[in-house]
Amino acid sequence: MIRMLRKFVASFASVLLAVGAIVLPGCKAQNTDLSNAIQAAKWATYDCYFHDVAKGKFHDNLAILIGQEIWYEYDAKVQYGIDVNKVKVGKPHQVGSDLVVTVQMPKAQVLGCPAIQPDSINFVAKTGGALVFWADLGAQDKQQVINDAQDKLEEKCSKDTDMLARAEKRAQELLKSSIEDIGNATDQKYVVQFETID
Repeated sequence: MIRMLRKFVASFASVLLAVGAIVLPGCKAQNTDLSNAIQAAKWATYDCYFHDVAKGKFHDNLAILIGQEIWYEYDAKVQYGIDVNKVKVGKPHQVGSDLVVTVQMPKAQVLGCPAIQPDSINFVAKTGGALVFWADLGAQDKQQVINDAQDKLEEKCSKDTDMLARAEKRAQELLKSSIEDIGNATDQKYVVQFETID
């Protein structure tokens, strides 16, 4: 019984030491590690689904369609967000009576290439008086149509100021909430400020 009690006391003491090791560093507000807050920005994305129609002419690669006007429609997914790798969270610093955390964050952008759904493509072209359909194209020709659709949609979406503003606002809200939660865990109230960087 005494041996078991000793084990319990030793284990309990170890737990207290471990907890102390975790809590004590957080007692100093200006030494609080806020780097984990950056991970919140990874969730600050908008997935948008589009049904788009495009027209154009190809001047190379598409052997059966060189110089011919084509028409196609398709479904695609576009993701808006911020480049998380560029986000920097500064150390808490005193400004008057406030404990301020400054976050440097880039503007929102289209992340990656639009994801065109090949099965959704409806393609029609006219060459030599005959109609050419998606099933008539070879793999290389199909890939060029997809690449063309991606380029056109990416250019279009990168000019959508409304969606870009929404994505940027969402990133700020999530980062602010995450930093404030870290502060609350150490009984600190942070004032979060944002700076836009390239």
